[in-house]
Amino acid sequence: MDEVTVNVRQVHVTDIDSDVPESIVVLDNKLKDMLTTVESKLMNPLAYTGDDLRGYLVSLKNLEKELEGALNGVFTLVNFMSSKDKDFKELFYNGEEMESFSEFLAESLSKLEEAESKN
Repeated sequence: MDEVTVNVRQVHVTDIDSDVPESIVVLDNKLKDMLTTVESKLMNPLAYTGDDLRGYLVSLKNLEKELEGALNGVFTLVNFMSSKDKDFKELFYNGEEMESFSEFLAESLSKLEEAESKN
């Protein structure tokens, strides 16, 4: 995994940060890039040179589902937050929902790293 993805795993949001919207965009773009890579590998399975093609494809499909789930989470968060006022955003960024979302992202990225290392 590259440095951006690793750094995202280490972030724990405790205060409203002016970089949060930009970080979400960076995360969204990285997830989309990864999904594009996985989809291209799924469309061209003959490029795989290993012994276990079926396992490789299953792993890629699982990775694709994880990426889609993470992208849906980011999309939901952005849409949810775009319609809220400043006080609500402050409570949200410092609340259980954001902590839960951070944990979801960390878990998803851990799974992505594991799956990507197998591919």
